Amino acid sequence: MVSVRDGNEGHRLEAVPRGWGLSSDLADTFDSCLKPHQVGLPHCSAQGLRKAGTKIAAENKATVHQLMSIYGWETQKQAELYTREATMIMMAAEAMR
Repeated sequence: MVSVRDGNEGHRLEAVPRGWGLSSDLADTFDSCLKPHQVGLPHCSAQGLRKAGTKIAAENKATVHQLMSIYGWETQKQAELYTREATMIMMAAEAMR
């Protein structure tokens, strides 16, 4: 499960990401059923929540292959965007200590 919080207590969304034994079609169905406004996040989109979950996972040191598995990506290209950005953020934070 992926949990996303928007900073307001009580606003939490849990969704099943791609790759957890789901076909792409079934994962797409979950995406289309994900209605952020129904869980108190009217300013968010389902894609935005998935993107936030991916960024959080990468910043928590998820590997390219882990992201590929979670989100159902078949190539490394998309996952590398997130891991590269997370690595840069972590390196910058370390440099400022």
